Amino acid sequence: MGIRTAELVDVVFGPPGDIGFMAARVKEFFRQTSVDLQSDAQRRLSMHTESVVDAVVMDELCRFDEWKAMLTALANQLGDWQ
Repeated sequence: MGIRTAELVDVVFGPPGDIGFMAARVKEFFRQTSVDLQSDAQRRLSMHTESVVDAVVMDELCRFDEWKAMLTALANQLGDWQ
């Protein structure tokens, strides 16, 4: 049967509050590790990182209208308080 992708991500990166810590550890690992010393899997991960970042950014950009509405409401509230 196998593990669902979402479950695998949870296993690798931990609970949502830990994602910053894990991201920092991964960044530090790749900063300190020479490409020549990386395994094939680590090199593939490094090469695919840009694709993952692009996917996350595009997902968040789809919420632009929601962000705009929230920021407009906040600006209006600040204007009312002023």
